[in-house]
Amino acid sequence: MNAGRRSTLLALIAGAASTACNEVPKGGVPKTPEQPALSRKLLPNEVIPADLDVVVRVDLSLLRKTLGPRFDQELAARYGGDPLLMSALAKGRTVTIGVRAADLEQGDHVVVVEGAEVGLDLEKEGFLPRESRNDKVKAFVRALPSDRDRTDAVVLLDERAIAFVSPVETDAVLRILRDGSDEQRGQPVAEGIVSADIRPRRLPPALERKFPSFGRLLAQVMRIRLLLKVSDDGLRLEGEIISKSDASAHKVRQFLDVFREGASGEGATAILKKMKLEKVGAVVRVTSVLSIADIAGFFTPAEASPQP
Repeated sequence: MNAGRRSTLLALIAGAASTACNEVPKGGVPKTPEQPALSRKLLPNEVIPADLDVVVRVDLSLLRKTLGPRFDQELAARYGGDPLLMSALAKGRTVTIGVRAADLEQGDHVVVVEGAEVGLDLEKEGFLPRESRNDKVKAFVRALPSDRDRTDAVVLLDERAIAFVSPVETDAVLRILRDGSDEQRGQPVAEGIVSADIRPRRLPPALERKFPSFGRLLAQVMRIRLLLKVSDDGLRLEGEIISKSDASAHKVRQFLDVFREGASGEGATAILKKMKLEKVGAVVRVTSVLSIADIAGFFTPAEASPQP
């Protein structure tokens, strides 16, 4: 081989070796480029994992004005065993709550409180910092295991927005902070007194066997979005039930008509009695004008209706 060809061959080998060194580290595993660091504030719903199928946003200040101490009593009944979370809820302006409908009694949740200048001493509370790719976000995880319905991780979204995460959801939230938000997560609108984004799931097997028709109907509903806001004529509830097809929406409309006729009009059923329904394609729109007493009825069990 002459000198010219030899030098060309050596140059090719050297170039290939250089490329291989850049792409394949010791051990033969291809290198992956480091993902760029983030630097932005996260919205409250961006840390809600998609497995939490009921996401509700509440304007705490407006609802306290509407319901008075009754609302704080409900919060205490639900989260009173978690002093860290309750201290934030007592001072917060709004709260976004993500839960799993099938496991409500288990207490799995992600709760994001905005407007709470709590001044948490997390290390004193037994939390250890976790590395974050976003310099606007700080994450802490409890060093020792906690009860299933207590706070296991805390995420500081900014100086006045804090996420409280129960143990079952800790890994999912840390994944979100690393890889980005879940596309299918609930995203209630940031307006009104209460807003909600719900993705219905199948009924538990026992209930599905007991109510097969309702189970089949529920399987046709993709999403339910609700908004309660103040209007000139009182409190206005607006909702959308998004079905898989026009035929499915027709069945949902029929079901709600029957449900409305069977409502007693007392307690929480007052909302059902007053609702107006409109079907547009695969969507059933629900509107209802309510009083403060109607909203308070959510917290007061209604008398059972004699109709099924």
